[in-house]
Amino acid sequence: MADEIYSALSFEDFYSFGACENIKEKVIIVNGFSKSHSLTGWRIGYTIAPKKIRKNFLNATLYNVSSPMALSLQAAKVALEKFPSRRDVAQIYRERAYYLKEKLNSLGFQVVEPRGAFYLFVGYSEISKKNSLEFCLELLRETGIAVVPGIAFGSENYFRIALTQELDILKEVGERLENFLKK
Repeated sequence: MADEIYSALSFEDFYSFGACENIKEKVIIVNGFSKSHSLTGWRIGYTIAPKKIRKNFLNATLYNVSSPMALSLQAAKVALEKFPSRRDVAQIYRERAYYLKEKLNSLGFQVVEPRGAFYLFVGYSEISKKNSLEFCLELLRETGIAVVPGIAFGSENYFRIALTQELDILKEVGERLENFLKK
């Protein structure tokens, strides 16, 4: 099973498992519109699977998963019609990611190499020994910067920071973090 939910926001060319001829009859691809078209919460997605797998998959989900709402289906249809490609959005996130990565690295953070999506995963073990929840709460109190503790993703000493704000705001975030570290 291949989760390709972030495929449209990849910073480089993305190669789907569906394109691999030798496993094509064995793979289930899961994707949706929450990341690519900002339809988070609309709960609309899809799977691609070979016919023999699809039949079993449908039988297993038939009584567990109800149909998507008509409004969600319509939103996905409009999103695909108006924005069939998200390369422009991926490029914007790429620019923001590499700016913020360089800034955070220069301040002593360890940024996981960004390859796509709209956030960075950032290590701070050289800066603080606090657990990720305590560190994130301190950042919020002291700087007004809201980040998600790494423990939410199974990793202490990390936090996740969104790239969804304009570059000017991310530059201000960098300045606030720099001032925070000077204290």
